[in-house]
Amino acid sequence: MTSLRERAEPGPIVTSLVTLVVSIVGHAAFAVHTILSRRAYRPMLDDGSLPKSAAAEILLALPGPLYGAGFVLLAMGLLVKEVAFERKEVTLRFNLAALALLVALWMTWNTTVAGPAQLVLRGRP
Repeated sequence: MTSLRERAEPGPIVTSLVTLVVSIVGHAAFAVHTILSRRAYRPMLDDGSLPKSAAAEILLALPGPLYGAGFVLLAMGLLVKEVAFERKEVTLRFNLAALALLVALWMTWNTTVAGPAQLVLRGRP
């Protein structure tokens, strides 16, 4: 009798692993970038130069260790999920959802914090 791993096609396995690596590296890059950018952007939010929004408050006001721990837990969850589920089609869906979350986070960062901050720094209202 063949096991599930022997019957699995290599396509979903390779695709799942590639999306896992891209997702973890992307989330790590996002976390490092936003944590390092807080020093420049937080004073602008505090003095009213940046428009107040819930997303900007969360991205800039959450304590750094808690913020970083959230991304570490996300990465650990993605890695544990890869081992826990036998069906790589399911893990691929989770990895694609993590990539979609990453895209949403970058878009939110750029529209609520980085974009308006760059306009303020360049002297445009």
